[in-house]
Amino acid sequence: MLYRTLVLTGTIACAGDSGLEERGPAASQDSGDSSTDVTSNEASVAFDAIQLAALSDSAVAFRLRDSLTTAGWNAYVGRAEADGKPVWRIRIAHGGDAVLARVIAFALRASTASVPAVVRDTAERARLLPGVVGPVRVNAGSHGMFSRVRWVFSPDRRTMLVVEDPVSIENEPVPNGFLLASDSSGRRFRMDSVWDVAPSPDWKHLAVGRAYVVSAREQDSLSTAQWEMLAKRANMPVRDVRVGAFPASGMAIMIGFAQPGVVHLDDDTAPTLFSVAAGWRVGWNMDGSRIAAGGKPGPQIGDDSPATRWVALDPTSGMPDGEIPAGGRLATVSWINGPTIDIAVRLDTGQRVSLSYDGGKIESFGGWIRKNGRIIAPGVALATTRAGHHLAAISPNPDAKEYEAREMLVVYTIR
Repeated sequence: MLYRTLVLTGTIACAGDSGLEERGPAASQDSGDSSTDVTSNEASVAFDAIQLAALSDSAVAFRLRDSLTTAGWNAYVGRAEADGKPVWRIRIAHGGDAVLARVIAFALRASTASVPAVVRDTAERARLLPGVVGPVRVNAGSHGMFSRVRWVFSPDRRTMLVVEDPVSIENEPVPNGFLLASDSSGRRFRMDSVWDVAPSPDWKHLAVGRAYVVSAREQDSLSTAQWEMLAKRANMPVRDVRVGAFPASGMAIMIGFAQPGVVHLDDDTAPTLFSVAAGWRVGWNMDGSRIAAGGKPGPQIGDDSPATRWVALDPTSGMPDGEIPAGGRLATVSWINGPTIDIAVRLDTGQRVSLSYDGGKIESFGGWIRKNGRIIAPGVALATTRAGHHLAAISPNPDAKEYEAREMLVVYTIR
């Protein structure tokens, strides 16, 4: 729709308008059309708009604005002057920051022949609703050759835990990243470099398995200094780290280590890590009184290998409380598996996704996410919390290198 609109109006290569001088407010009102959108007054705020075109024909500009509005965009026309002649700028307003503006402009460049520009403007605060924070990337660490995506909701669906699980070409262990977002508390917590994460049955805590990976580089084993540095990072004795370490690659000398910890969701304190050589896999016992921390992976070393043994830990002190027998019951986590983000395969954005929340609906199709019919961000919607304040999605990645996937797993916060 946007591509056809821009082609029909001949504005594809017209986003830039260097040399134009503003006349009045940054987005002034056209006296010939009382429906011009953006004005400047005491309630105005500065924001980063996306400029699609600058036209000398006001009628064409307003038709383009109307067409964009029909398609779901929050479009408006602002008047400026160039060489003493009026020029009408067609821009898109949104409720996000410069990060979101950049991602929107990148997605527009990829999906149309236009050359949108991010420009500073002002608008009435009410016009920018809903406010969008993000995209916030779920995993800021390594992403492997492809990444598996999964998420889980609290029983009331007000809290959502989203995980990116990267996989290497040989299925070697690669640390994960996760992001937890809550409607109730408004908290958003992200952590990289974990082997595993699991919510407690009451969703008041997260058990985490902190991941460490150390390369021997050109040597055939870790040096004494490397073992000491790893032990220092884990705040544990070197002998305990050596006993708990495991091979993390079949192609190079790399050593992995796991350390369990807990995140208390009712406060903003940092994760508490325990001095125990476990955490390759984590979980909880049925009543949530103990963390279940899995030891080394085995019998084969792979990203999805099970733990060879389990130990029970007090979630407050981290003190071991005996081993959990093989086959012992643990609290169930009902993970929902999403699409795979692959370096070699572009994600299909054509399928329509519809997510309901209290009071409305979030949809995505054609590469754009809409809230109650209005476009708010690029990407494919995956899951949303009950109040619709937090949305997991796959978004275009404007910073992707040649060896990285063109999409990224993110969470948008929608006010």
